[in-house]
This record gives sequence, C-alpha cells and structure tokens, in this order.
Amino acid sequence: WEAINDVTQEKYALKSLVRSMRKNRQAIADLKHEFTVAKDFDHEDVIHIYEVDITKKTPYLVLELSHGKNCKLILRNRPAWIAHVLPQLLAPMVEGLAYMHKVGWLHCDVKPDNFLVDDDLEVKLIDFSISRRRPRGLGKLFGRMFNKVQGTRSYMSPEQIRGKRLDVQSDIYGL
Repeated sequence: WEAINDVTQEKYALKSLVRSMRKNRQAIADLKHEFTVAKDFDHEDVIHIYEVDITKKTPYLVLELSHGKNCKLILRNRPAWIAHVLPQLLAPMVEGLAYMHKVGWLHCDVKPDNFLVDDDLEVKLIDFSISRRRPRGLGKLFGRMFNKVQGTRSYMSPEQIRGKRLDVQSDIYGL
C-alpha cells in the first residue's frame, strides 16, 4: 500500500499481513524479524525500512516507497528491455547484496522477485523476512545448522537446500 504522512506529506509503502495471517504468530514474528534485520540498513540499493507496528488490527511495516517492479514481472513482461539493461542492473544488485553481507547479514532468498527496478534503472533489494546473521569467526566452523529449510528452491544453493551452514556464497548462488 502507498501511504502519506499527514504531517510531512512524505510518501511511504506499507507492507501488511493479509487478513488470514493477521493473527498468525509466525507471520507476525517474520514481520518483526524483517524490521530487526533492516532497520539500520543505509544503502541506496537496499530498501529502507522505517517502522513496524504489530499492535494494530493489521500488523505492518513502513518502508521506503519505490515505484519499481520486481524483476520476475519484468522478465515475464519485458524480456527484451531487461536483456538490454541487464549490465546496468547487475552492479547495484551486487552492491546491495554486498552491503548486507558487510553489515553482517545473509539475505537467504535472493531471486528476481526480491529486486525492484524502476524505469530509471534504480534497483532496490527487498524482503528480509528469512535473513540470517552472517557467520563470523568460529561461527564459520561451528555455527548452527538449520533444520527448517527456507527460501525459494529454484534459487537456493545446495547447502541451503540441505539445511547446512550458510555464508556469502549461498546468496551469490541465488544471484
């Protein structure tokens, strides 16, 4: 949803839970997790998340408003256009993902659906609901394995499908 701040007249996007999920504890936890992951992100190629509110009847996130469409839709509807501009899109896609890695997070669901692209070729990495802390130090060797496999199988690395330890290479595989 698009929303306007009554005081500042600034426009934002609202990501809310659908009616059937508004009382679902896991869906609410995922919304809170997405906010926790991204609240401090500050990069031009990563969507900004400003606020989460789970106290209302409809839990929601307040995000930067982008008029971009997700790459999956663009690939379906404008394949010739995206083929033409792909070299210009790849750099900001990589930079947004590298920023996430630099600040200590793995996206864990890198796929065309999770990149918004507008007509000016502005790219935004979105959807941090299953992101995980990036293993560091001894965590690379002894970090926990994941029994719950999450992500989009056709973009998941083999180690992610198997519930193994993930690192930057897992996200790069998805990209």
